[in-house]
Amino acid sequence: DEAIKDVAGTADATAGALSAAEFRRKTTVVAMDALYFRNEQRPYASQFQATWIRRELDKALVAFQPRDAAGDGGDDSGVCGGKVAPWIATGNWGCGAFGGDPILKAVIQIVAAAEAGRNLKYLTFGDEALSKNIGELYGVMCDGDDGEGCTVRQLWLALEQFRLSRESRFAPVGGEELRSFLLGLQWSNLRPGHGQGSGAGVGGGSSAMVSSAHGQERRVAHGSIVVSDDEEVDRGVDEGPDSVGSKRAR
Repeated sequence: DEAIKDVAGTADATAGALSAAEFRRKTTVVAMDALYFRNEQRPYASQFQATWIRRELDKALVAFQPRDAAGDGGDDSGVCGGKVAPWIATGNWGCGAFGGDPILKAVIQIVAAAEAGRNLKYLTFGDEALSKNIGELYGVMCDGDDGEGCTVRQLWLALEQFRLSRESRFAPVGGEELRSFLLGLQWSNLRPGHGQGSGAGVGGGSSAMVSSAHGQERRVAHGSIVVSDDEEVDRGVDEGPDSVGSKRAR
């Protein structure tokens, strides 16, 4: 057995075989609470309102910060102790019993990871269609209108201005409508306060992340993302950010 740089423990030839626990990958487990969208106060459709999108964005951003905050120079660079912070492995956060929409939650977490300067491994646990849809969306975010990719601010404006149709408010298909909206968006035309969809408004406000200097200019494609429909966290991550299923920032 030989220890590698990203696992705990070191090999000792005189100690004999080490237990598997001594070679666990160094990880930090973070629990972040999602909002519940299955009651009269917050039904399914309400999660597409800017108020609740903003709450989930800020929650994810805080959760995705490097553990050693003092090591990043205070500039949200995603650098921890002089090294790039580890990948984030996540998935359909709050999309089970809590009623979250998988497409919306994926977009929220991609934006939060970009603003935190972290690479992301997104696991859909066997859902090939969802994996494909998220990967397609991320490709659009990486390209933008000019091939340089959209900024965090632009994506927030898009989420803020999205209007869920009346039909989608009563069935869990809002994510597909959001996906179509983002795929056909002209990012350069986005302006604060100018909605582009139909139906009821989503409210105003601004997320804490897009109020910062970073949020104004940081590209959503700041890092890399691997979208996978398997359940193996290490697959793709160990292959590096240019592995199949990922898109690298330009």
